Amino acid sequence: MYDTAHVPAARALVMGAQALSLATVDADGRPDASYVPFAVIDGRVTIAVSTLAVHARNLAMRPRAGLLFVAAPDTDKNTYSLPRLMLDAHVERIVSSGKVATAWDALAARHGETVTVLRTLTDFSIYECEPTAGRAVLGFAMAYDLDVAALTQSLRGATA
Repeated sequence: MYDTAHVPAARALVMGAQALSLATVDADGRPDASYVPFAVIDGRVTIAVSTLAVHARNLAMRPRAGLLFVAAPDTDKNTYSLPRLMLDAHVERIVSSGKVATAWDALAARHGETVTVLRTLTDFSIYECEPTAGRAVLGFAMAYDLDVAALTQSLRGATA
């Protein structure tokens, strides 16, 4: 059975983060990890990725990714026990002009002027990440397999 009691803590990790670690795999099974700012739109994590980047090529071949959100380090906390959320996600490149415009607007509202510049570059595309599985680690011996439908629902209407 999947955990719903810790969905609010997982939601807080997403809403409190400015960027995530994006993990993809290439055709030969080699992993790649990158750091990507994001916005949440209709319960899904939305990112802008350059088609020149390795992770964009990986996503074109395998539209799955790992998304890692980590709480900000606190000088009073043990780094090993920092709360974190790992989501497996199906990733889709968005081509609908209305959805693309909405995504760019959400990213700009969250991340400022840099997004205005990125929006003009033809090599950037918008991707929507739909969680398929999730695990929250909220401290030592506090790991929970989440109900991702409940997490997605809790993120709907959120502005992140």
